[in-house]
Amino acid sequence: MLDWAKNKFNQGRDTLLSEVSRYKGKDFMQGCVAVGTYIAFADGVVSPQEKQKLIKYFEISDTLKVFSTEEVISEFQKLSAKFDFDLDIGRSECLKTLGKLRKKPEEARAAVRLGVMIAKSDANFDEDEKRALLEVCNELGLKPEEFF
Repeated sequence: MLDWAKNKFNQGRDTLLSEVSRYKGKDFMQGCVAVGTYIAFADGVVSPQEKQKLIKYFEISDTLKVFSTEEVISEFQKLSAKFDFDLDIGRSECLKTLGKLRKKPEEARAAVRLGVMIAKSDANFDEDEKRALLEVCNELGLKPEEFF
């Protein structure tokens, strides 16, 4: 009986910790997806490699793996739809989302590093992607030299 109660307590604690992590990391998750989406659309073509790199990052990140693949895809699709409607609206929406990380420099740096990985994932880190990363760095108040 004592083991059963202990197991139930531990399950409850784990669920609570997971929910707290999800709440605390939601801005970070959305910021990472925004960077990934912004970079993926920089050259006008979103490659399968770019999408896969974004999903893989969420699967291996200790902070972000509390979010399901479905949540990440949903966030990506939401932002992608803005780009599909109008490029400027898509950019604006991504930069607005990124603004939440401006006062969280470590999370902002991690999001930019993800952007660099996505830009390089199709083996073509082109000028459009570099320009987009520069814009992201400016939005976040980071020095681009840290990442290029």
